[in-house]
Amino acid sequence: MREHLLNKRFSPLLASHFLSALTESFVRTLFIFFVTYQMVLSVPAVVIPSTIFFALTFCVGSTFAGNWADKISKKKFLLLARIMEVFVAATAWLASGWESATLFMLIAGVMGFLSSVIRVANYALIPDLVVEKKWVKANAWIKSVAVFGSSVAAVALSMVLKDNVTPNWMCLSIVALSFVSVGVTALLPSQKPVDASAPLVHNPMDVFAQLNKTLRFEYDKWAYLIGIAWFWVVGVLVLMLSGEYGQSILKARWSVVAFLTAGVFPIGYFVGSFLSVYLAKRKPLGAQVIWVGTLISVALFDFAFASRALANIEVNKAITIFKLLTQHGRYWRVIIDVFAMGVLFAMYAIPFYTLLQKSTPKKVMGRMMSFSGLINAMSVAGALLLVLSLRLIGLRLLDTIIVFAILNLFVTAYMVRLLPVV
Repeated sequence: MREHLLNKRFSPLLASHFLSALTESFVRTLFIFFVTYQMVLSVPAVVIPSTIFFALTFCVGSTFAGNWADKISKKKFLLLARIMEVFVAATAWLASGWESATLFMLIAGVMGFLSSVIRVANYALIPDLVVEKKWVKANAWIKSVAVFGSSVAAVALSMVLKDNVTPNWMCLSIVALSFVSVGVTALLPSQKPVDASAPLVHNPMDVFAQLNKTLRFEYDKWAYLIGIAWFWVVGVLVLMLSGEYGQSILKARWSVVAFLTAGVFPIGYFVGSFLSVYLAKRKPLGAQVIWVGTLISVALFDFAFASRALANIEVNKAITIFKLLTQHGRYWRVIIDVFAMGVLFAMYAIPFYTLLQKSTPKKVMGRMMSFSGLINAMSVAGALLLVLSLRLIGLRLLDTIIVFAILNLFVTAYMVRLLPVV
């Protein structure tokens, strides 16, 4: 995958995306520490409104972003998003210093919109910057640097926090890096609009109407869209339950959860990205997705059963990373499962994004990625409601994971009939 770093057309997108992921993760981690340690209000009073604002603005952004990306230069479109990131980073600094819940909720809304815009711009830009035979590699790099940037920011912020207060120099550094991101994005090659005459959209149905010809009776494209959405559903499930898992199952400190989610999982994801590129040269992407999807269920089942075994381990006080690595061999089974899920998630997502790009005309690429974002948002919302319902009827954390492992097998079986496997 190394040649992409030397590509003058693609490397500005790659570098700016890494800085963008770093900024987003910094703000998100800052918010978590604020809610956990600094806030006077109850946690739900900030978390619930912030989550709602993020979801609503993500849907709004997904509705309009693709249309704008196709009507104007994608470079200018992405530049506007990078400039907004400077505002987000600076506002997060103020929110942390002033301990303002209101500012953090405002930031959550802006970040929801930004996330949808940047996602559309990145995946719509790749076909314009890279030849088609290298799209798998390009998607692998984009996904990998995003995960790596998020991990670097989360770990770095955790290390420099003192008395649960973020140093001003750290906040200033993130603001400076967001300015650098704007400059790097400006190095992208100039581009013309792919569909300057496209009518403006006013609601999500307009997006679907403009894609009607592209999606009508195209069941393989619907499979790609559903596959991407399912990747987000399972990913959000793992992220959402990680805190409760660390506290109730591992009985561990926050540093252990950070080690697994910001250390072990990203390393696995990076390895999976390389494997996805390697296998794409030897077998069809559809075939790769089907057996990887099956292995995801195997990893989730093993993770649940391995976690049940931890209940027999007596813990007098919260375990540390050192104890996780040295105290009992059963912990290593969990570590291996988390690593495996990182590998498999990468090998599941990258082919779907590539297949969707290959099957979509460049004229509507932005709107297709925008429509994918809308489906992702609705799918994740439905999954969260399902998780909440399962917990309300008495299912425990590990039982919920098993339910989604079974559902994943059904999704994989659905893909067998629709994906190109030869």
